[in-house]
Amino acid sequence: MEGRSQQVNLGCSTLILIALIVLIFSGGRNDEIRREIQSLNSTVRQLNTSVDSLTNEVKALLQKLEGTRPSLLAPKVEGHSQQARITAAKADIAALEVALEAFEIDNSRYPTTQEGLRVLLERPGDASSWRGPYLKRGIPKDPWGNEYIFESPGRQNENGYDLSSMGPDMRQGSEDDVTNWTLGEG
Repeated sequence: MEGRSQQVNLGCSTLILIALIVLIFSGGRNDEIRREIQSLNSTVRQLNTSVDSLTNEVKALLQKLEGTRPSLLAPKVEGHSQQARITAAKADIAALEVALEAFEIDNSRYPTTQEGLRVLLERPGDASSWRGPYLKRGIPKDPWGNEYIFESPGRQNENGYDLSSMGPDMRQGSEDDVTNWTLGEG
C-alpha cells in the first residue's frame, strides 16, 4: 500500500509543481499561489484517503465473496453435482483473484510462484506494506480436493498470474480445467 501512496504522492507533487510554474509564469500574485498550494495539498490528502479506503473496500468485497461458496454448492442436491463443483471452483478462483489484487495493491507486486498463495495468509519477509491476511478462512482446496495451481508470472497471463484447478478429470492442461484466463468463457 505504501508503494501506491508514494505513487499518488509523486503524481500529486508533480501536479502541484506544474500548477506553481504556470501561476508564476502567468504573473500570479503570491496570495493566488498560496491559495492554489493549499487547494492542491487538500486534494493530495483526499487522494491518500481514497487509496486507503479502496484497500478496505477490496477486503470487504473479498469477505462477502468467501461466504458465497456454500450457497453455490446447493445445486449438488438436485443432481447437478459436476456443474455445481465447476461453479464452486469458479467462485473460489474469483475470490482468490480479489485477494491477490488486494495483495498487489498493498505490495505493488503479485506473489511469486515460490511464495504461492500462502502469502495471502502469512506475511512474506520482503513485504513491508503487507496488510493481510487477505483471506478470512484460509486457502481453499478445489471441489475435487486438490490445491489450486498458482504460477506468477503466468504463462497465459504474462504480466500477472495464472490460477487454475485441474477440474473433474484431475489432469492439468486438459479441457475441463477451470482457469482464471477462461473464467468469462462459456
